[in-house]
Amino acid sequence: AQQQTQQQHQQHQQNQQYQHQQQILAQRQQQLQQIEQMRKQQMMQQQQLQHRQLEENRKRLEEQNRQRMEQQRVRMEEVKRQQDELRRKQDEERKRQEQELVRRRDEQTAALSIRRVVQKLRGVSPETLEEVQKEVMEVLQTQLPACGSQSDAMKQEADSGLQQAKQRVAQIQESIRKAAEAKAEAERKRQEAIAKAQELLKQLEGLIHEAEQASKALVQEAEPLSDKEAADLKLEEIQATAKAVEEAAFAAKAKAKACTDMILQKGAEMRAADPPTPGQPAEAPSEDKLTLTKLLGRINEAAKTTDSTLRDAKVAEEKAVKKAEAKKKLEATGKFFAKYDANNDGILERKDVEKYALKEFGFNIPASYFEGNFKLLVGNAKGVRKEDFQKLKVSVGILREQAKDGKRKEARVAREKELEKLRAEFQGKIMEATKEVEIAEVKVAKAETDSIPLLSKAKDMSSREMIKVADEVDELIKQAREDAACVKKNVSEVTEGCEAELKVWLVGEQKKLEFKMTRFDLRLAKSTTLCAKFREEAKKKEVEELDMFEKKAVQMLKYHQRTKDITNEDLFAALDADNNGKISQSEWLSFFKNCEKEPKGEKLDCGDAEEAATEAVAAAAATAEPSEDDLARVFASLDEDEEGWMSKERFASLVRAYMKVAKDTVITSGASIKDSKTLRRLDAGEIVEILRGPVQEGTVKVMRVNAKVMKDDLEGWITVSGNQGTTFLEDGGNVFKVVTETILTECFELDGTTSAGATKKVKDMTRKLKVGEIVEVREWAKKEEKSGLMRMKCKCRSDGATGWVTTVGNQGTVFLEVV
Repeated sequence: AQQQTQQQHQQHQQNQQYQHQQQILAQRQQQLQQIEQMRKQQMMQQQQLQHRQLEENRKRLEEQNRQRMEQQRVRMEEVKRQQDELRRKQDEERKRQEQELVRRRDEQTAALSIRRVVQKLRGVSPETLEEVQKEVMEVLQTQLPACGSQSDAMKQEADSGLQQAKQRVAQIQESIRKAAEAKAEAERKRQEAIAKAQELLKQLEGLIHEAEQASKALVQEAEPLSDKEAADLKLEEIQATAKAVEEAAFAAKAKAKACTDMILQKGAEMRAADPPTPGQPAEAPSEDKLTLTKLLGRINEAAKTTDSTLRDAKVAEEKAVKKAEAKKKLEATGKFFAKYDANNDGILERKDVEKYALKEFGFNIPASYFEGNFKLLVGNAKGVRKEDFQKLKVSVGILREQAKDGKRKEARVAREKELEKLRAEFQGKIMEATKEVEIAEVKVAKAETDSIPLLSKAKDMSSREMIKVADEVDELIKQAREDAACVKKNVSEVTEGCEAELKVWLVGEQKKLEFKMTRFDLRLAKSTTLCAKFREEAKKKEVEELDMFEKKAVQMLKYHQRTKDITNEDLFAALDADNNGKISQSEWLSFFKNCEKEPKGEKLDCGDAEEAATEAVAAAAATAEPSEDDLARVFASLDEDEEGWMSKERFASLVRAYMKVAKDTVITSGASIKDSKTLRRLDAGEIVEILRGPVQEGTVKVMRVNAKVMKDDLEGWITVSGNQGTTFLEDGGNVFKVVTETILTECFELDGTTSAGATKKVKDMTRKLKVGEIVEVREWAKKEEKSGLMRMKCKCRSDGATGWVTTVGNQGTVFLEVV
């Protein structure tokens, strides 16, 4: 019963709730109907209002259109009136211009008629002056009245033309008179010149006569050499005759030269007697009249005679001398033959021949000669006749040479034995040198073999391993080069002390060895180049490794800083364990052992095992902590002055972080956006240094950083990105690109001086920065007072070089720009 009562009670409550809900639903439906009625009433009211507004607008537009059309009609009538007035004025102006044009045409026609006649005055002559003057006066009378405004000008032009014509005629008459006088004067001078020329030609004729006589005397002197009796002349007589011919030739040439000298000096004056030029009166021809042409012919004839006679005399002299010398030689041979002809019978017997060879040459003729060649020479005679004496001389000479050949052969055989011993000695030296060349070849090949694969190995080696391998290969190349140089020296000394007979053979062997060594230098140079490239790759990799280790170290420092929520100064204090204001290498390494470390990421779930392994290796390399040795290398690179410690300023430049304003924003006084005031607006492109953060702002849930604006050192808080995804700050600002070539220096001051009391070592590391090079900021730009330049400390990405560079010159020149 209780359960039924409870069920009934629950049923009653549910019915009441249902009725209550139905009442609420009915009320809501009623409210909705009321809202719908109100909406319809509002819509009707809005439609009525819009209808009234449209009607009013239509009436206003119609009124405006009516007024605009009325104004347009008035303007059109005014424009038509102005056009009619303009057309009337244009018609009047056109008629006036046509009348003016007719008047000007008439004036120009009359003026042209006058000018046509006046033009004739320019070519007037004394004979036509009066006729042209009359024609001018007639045309002026008829055409001048029609010239109108040009009448005065035409009158002046005609008068001026007449005056100039009269002056020109007077000048022509004067020039004709002067020409006649000049012609008469020229004729007088010509006659005087002809008379003087005749006198000079007579003098020249006398000189020519003397030259002709001298040429004839030469011919007479040369006659003995060309006669048949010249063959009977002795050598002394021939020489005396030749000398007389030369003297006569010298005298004839001297006479001829006197003639030519006179022609050269007085030739121009003598040519006045030549036939007259065209236009001059011709004189009566005369065969006896002297002219320079005739005399020149006589001079040339005399010169030819002299030259031909002298040439023939030379030839005749040479023939006569040869005949005389041959005759003299024949007489000497006869005397020489008679000297050994004991019985004066014109024949040299055997004993005479033996005596001749012994006395003249100290040579004993062998008996075999008389049994053989001697009989062939003399034939059936008992001895050598006088005409065969020359053959005997030749035969004896052959016997003497045969005797000498025997002695030379003995000497040659002995020399060949001696050279064979020397050849064996040099052959031993060649064998030793060959072995040395082969040993050097092995070392060169070893250096070449080790250097060729260097560049391909560079991918899988660290920079230190690469430098170690490069040192080993350089040592191999050095030893190979030294051995090759020593071998070359030994090979070059092989021919020292060599006999001339062995020189060709030994030089050939030496050339063979040198040929083997020709490529030593080229191969070693190629190996050196490969090793140098490999070393350059090692240096680049070392810079890349140092950059990577430095970034990892900075990343660890930043993570520790974020975790501990400390400033850069607190971070420096954490590293400076002994509080001496410096960070030593031991303090540096000790900090990284105990600092907060970023947890390693979870493994990626990759379907492909090989791909997963590759990604795992890459992730491990990217996130791996630097070793103690790597951190020591980073510390050494940061210790630029090699002092064994890092200053606070150097550490600050290392951990500084820069960002670039990507979109215009503001910098505020505090981290909270609502509770802070705006300090100033930041323009896109400005650079800020991050001092703290990023931290999340509590009210609007955005990331904020505490930063310092590099432009004016203003400190405050900036939003990194908005809650709608808008980026206000982006990474960067510490990377610059060279836009104008400049230099990187060790010191801030360009003159290289340091501050007073400074004990730093100053290294001369000045080098050029080429356009396009990328550098990272170490210390922000500040003004150098002496020069007025803005100077910034930076690190070159290409080779890791650190130093000071000018960003902006004192004349506004920009050398570096933010990337």
